[in-house]
Amino acid sequence: MAGRTLGRRWCSSAARAAGIAPPIQVKLTETAGRGVFASRKIGAGDVILTEFPVISHPSPTNMGKVCWWCLKRFSLITKPFLQLESSWMAYCSQECTDLAKGCMDLENNRHWKEFHDYCRESNLRFPLLVKRLACMVATNMASFDVLDILYPPSPPGFLQRWLEERKLLTETLTRCGIDSASTKFLSDSWYAGALSRIHLNTFRVETIATEITNLEAALVDSITGDDVVGSAVYILPSMFNHSCDANVNIYWRENAFVQLKALQPIEPGKELCITYIDASMGCEARRALLQDAYGFHCKCPRCLDND
Repeated sequence: MAGRTLGRRWCSSAARAAGIAPPIQVKLTETAGRGVFASRKIGAGDVILTEFPVISHPSPTNMGKVCWWCLKRFSLITKPFLQLESSWMAYCSQECTDLAKGCMDLENNRHWKEFHDYCRESNLRFPLLVKRLACMVATNMASFDVLDILYPPSPPGFLQRWLEERKLLTETLTRCGIDSASTKFLSDSWYAGALSRIHLNTFRVETIATEITNLEAALVDSITGDDVVGSAVYILPSMFNHSCDANVNIYWRENAFVQLKALQPIEPGKELCITYIDASMGCEARRALLQDAYGFHCKCPRCLDND
């Protein structure tokens, strides 16, 4: 992986310089597969983990409004550092421009308009992430199996829509000038496997408006649903299991660089959990949503108490 695409930072630079071990370890749970556990005592408010995504992509409604690489919002104050000829690609800084340059020319191609329109009209975000991954693989920025560490371990059955999306993606890459040898990896099974992993491990990136001139726009976005600037897939954050009474909070400040903080003191050996959904909903609504979206029946303490 080139650049910082898989960059990972633990706690603070001072902690790293002091040689302090990461506060977490990944191991198997009794009922939920892999999980993340505290390897030492963690204080309330401590930053447990920060990580940049392995894949990110602006939402269909925010293309051109956020950085094509890190998803930072543009505003009257924060203007694009680089605006490309395409109507959808702009970058917020030299750093993001440098990190994206491997596949920049490929994604800055007029032939992607049909694929983008398809995702926008159908309100689909996961195929956009598969498209970004395919572009990175085709330009040697990523390995075709970079997501294999994430669940599910095997691809599900095919949906007709997936086959049509895979065909459109392959045809678009060909029209962009990518030869068949560079897209050999893009089989039906690869597409289904990548899409299923992305479906279960994608985070909706909701950044915080920090500029006064941006607050009114952010309020409008929250009403219209455009407050989600994009989607991102991470490696370690994707290994945190769900609880409706989470002890870890996950959030974004201005871009897709995510932070996970402890909501309470956590003892060594305790599992660290985040919430995948709006935990303020009632028990039955939460369980139904988790079953439908993630395929499991929640048995966290709140749900067991029908809270």
